[in-house]
Amino acid sequence: MPTKLQASLLYLRYSKRRYLQFYRVFDRFRMKCFLHRALVHWAYAPPVCVIDNTNLARWRGLGAQAVMVPEMEAFAKTYGFRFLCHARGHSDRKAGEERSFSTVETNFLPGRTFENLADLNRQALDWSTVRMEQRPQGKAGLIPAQAFEHEVHFLQPLPPYLPAPLPDPGTERGRIRLCRRGRQLLLGARHRPRSPHGVTLRGPAPDLRGGPARHPIRPGPRRRP
Repeated sequence: MPTKLQASLLYLRYSKRRYLQFYRVFDRFRMKCFLHRALVHWAYAPPVCVIDNTNLARWRGLGAQAVMVPEMEAFAKTYGFRFLCHARGHSDRKAGEERSFSTVETNFLPGRTFENLADLNRQALDWSTVRMEQRPQGKAGLIPAQAFEHEVHFLQPLPPYLPAPLPDPGTERGRIRLCRRGRQLLLGARHRPRSPHGVTLRGPAPDLRGGPARHPIRPGPRRRP
């Protein structure tokens, strides 16, 4: 039985460092967990997190006039950044992040096999934070690990210890599912937006260039409405 996953990618705009993970469901709690893991991995956070006009973090309004959900606003302050929704219709600000998802589809997924979701995420973490860190990017041949040494001077160091987010029992029943092509993106120095791609995984051998990836991922348990 096919299992549809959401790919969530964080992308530092200047150094092009990436952090990639996959989820069966991407709700507000998982968004916080994802941001926590990526930022703790980097040990730094940019002052602004540019996102789509998604209801996962946005309460009302669009673009610069958007009002964030108090829960997410408080979460961001813990890490020293603030959320900012990109202006509606500004697709030119999404090119870098779209290229990152294109790289996932053409470089990470084809030819790989995964035993389960945990194995998929282990490989995604290694690919995004180890292999891609040393791979020249773009026409300039920028190497993320080296570029980060310059970018880090414009980022904020995290506190020595940050506890992982905990689910709020009062809101667990009101989970918000991300739309089919929803995205999130944390951007550094120069801010540009974006978020997670839907990927269907089933069967054997993957090749996204000729269609959806096909991998044996066991479906998650059904939830009661």
